[in-house]
Amino acid sequence: MWHRSESSETLHAASLDAVRAMLPSPDLYPVRLPDGRAIVLVASLQHEVVTANGVDGQALLPYGEVTVAALVTRRPAPPLLPLLAPVRTGFGAGGFVLHLPVTTKAARDGGRMLGYPKFTADIEFEDSVERCRAHLAEGGRRILTHTVWPSGRPPSRVRR
Repeated sequence: MWHRSESSETLHAASLDAVRAMLPSPDLYPVRLPDGRAIVLVASLQHEVVTANGVDGQALLPYGEVTVAALVTRRPAPPLLPLLAPVRTGFGAGGFVLHLPVTTKAARDGGRMLGYPKFTADIEFEDSVERCRAHLAEGGRRILTHTVWPSGRPPSRVRR
């Protein structure tokens, strides 16, 4: 259970051929933009309070992760339709996780047991009213900087 987490997500255009080449099956179809490019999701997540019954009932240490996933369908779909009207059209989309770096060994091992392609990396989070940013590095080499400029902040606690 993730009891307290914060996330920032963005969608990006990517080469359709490059995304197809990363998918493990020809039965997965990348969701496309009208110009024919594929859509990739990048999400930066900070999990502050996590518990797992399968880990000796212990609370897991807080950890962070950056998800890179291709948006896909199980059958060919018109551009954008799986995102705009998935239920009505029957073209629901899901995310096929391509990369999933995490900050702790426990998160890596737990995710791998569930089949996720997790690896440990250094992730530094910046969180302010102006922006949310995650710097992802491995072995001292910067891999990705994910920046989101939020339009507002939800209250941290519900007040009665």
